Amino acid sequence: MPLIIPANTLDSGYEIDNSGLFNDGQSQALTRTHGASGSTRTFTFSCWVKFSDTKTGSSAADCCHGLFASEEEAGHQFFISTDENIFRIADYQDGSYNLHLKTNRLFRDYSAWFHFCIIFDTTNGTEGDRCKLYVNGVRETSFSTETYPSVNTDLYGNGNQAHFIGRRGGSNTMHFDGYMADVNFIDGTAAAHTDFGETNDNGVWIPKKYSGSYGNNGFFLEFGNTGTGQGANKFASDTSGEGNHYDTNNFSGQYQMIDSPTNNFCTLNPLNPTESNASFSKGNLAFTNTLNSSPHHALATGTMAVANGKWYWEAKCVAVGGTAMSIGAIEVSEFAKNDFTGDNGVGYFNNGNFHYRGSEDANPNTYTTGDIIGIALDMDNKAIYFHKNGTYEISGDPTSGASRTGSAGGTLHASNVTMTPAVSNYNSGNNELNFGNNIHSISSGNADANGYGNFEYAVPSGYYALCSKNLGEFG
Repeated sequence: MPLIIPANTLDSGYEIDNSGLFNDGQSQALTRTHGASGSTRTFTFSCWVKFSDTKTGSSAADCCHGLFASEEEAGHQFFISTDENIFRIADYQDGSYNLHLKTNRLFRDYSAWFHFCIIFDTTNGTEGDRCKLYVNGVRETSFSTETYPSVNTDLYGNGNQAHFIGRRGGSNTMHFDGYMADVNFIDGTAAAHTDFGETNDNGVWIPKKYSGSYGNNGFFLEFGNTGTGQGANKFASDTSGEGNHYDTNNFSGQYQMIDSPTNNFCTLNPLNPTESNASFSKGNLAFTNTLNSSPHHALATGTMAVANGKWYWEAKCVAVGGTAMSIGAIEVSEFAKNDFTGDNGVGYFNNGNFHYRGSEDANPNTYTTGDIIGIALDMDNKAIYFHKNGTYEISGDPTSGASRTGSAGGTLHASNVTMTPAVSNYNSGNNELNFGNNIHSISSGNADANGYGNFEYAVPSGYYALCSKNLGEFG
């Protein structure tokens, strides 16, 4: 399995500070019922999305936006189907589709942020321009299903019924799983995709702040607060000035994130579990293995890999589930392994061992449920250090440089390696990874020297969070 390279690694003039994390396992969604219908012929939806879910079958739909009158009799929606990995736009009324598009293009990159801009304008005299979909600034023109509305058709979208973000309506309530940021809805205007993004000098599509009118039912969701409920200064508050606030449903735990289109953070790669019993949740930052038969282990790797620089992240042990949980880093050539007992990985096992290059040292302390393991990876000096709840094992000193004082396993395998974070769980083992975009509560709060990340323990001097801005500078 090749490494997925993170997208949008360059700075832009417009910064997006937050995103919203939606967990389909918690049935999370945002809802609002418009007081009156807006334009049902002309409107625009723009949103940045980072997907998490890879499940298939009848419940496999990552829904960006949906609304229904009663059950399935009428509806308007657009979403990614994880069963087919395609993007779908639909408007269904009176037993048939007057708008139905399914892309031939597949969407399976779970490391990158995508920008989706959908422009609806049934007043347009050109049939194919009555609904236009742009992904990262490029118009989609290849569809397996392609049905456009007749001129001046009143779509079901933007009426005075309930609207949902993060789920479909009706009885088939499939939910979105992943991150959303910078959600714009423009009522009455067929805005241009370039109103929300632009291509920089390096050919990368980057966010741009919308500066036009929003219209009566328009809204802008920045996810700048954590308060649940509906109204100003809440998680789903409308900051466009129109006051069209959404309400929160089933939001608990950590759902406001700093992972964003302008600073993309590492997560775990759901396309690369080594066993089918492994599962990912909470924005691909939680990893669980329920395998109870040989080989017992399942390995998960990160979406970012490094060949130089100094990097720090943490792992919280939610449930150990046995004596062979291991946390560490692995060379990208070892993706097919189940654990760290191969030639090119360094893992800290919960039974009190370092595993590296096929060898084992019984030097560190054991760890168990509730403990936080810190990982400091020094690719410049080919060393890795581990701490348990803030104290580095075997008197390790991540700032020791070429002397590699107290590093696990001494020098890493080779002079020219590329390594990625990895965790191997055993039986019912469950870990929550924190690459700076934490999903569990932090009691102290520590950022790196660039001000990025939120960690439980101090980031060693010279080390940085695994995020696109740091990779652009040090990676």
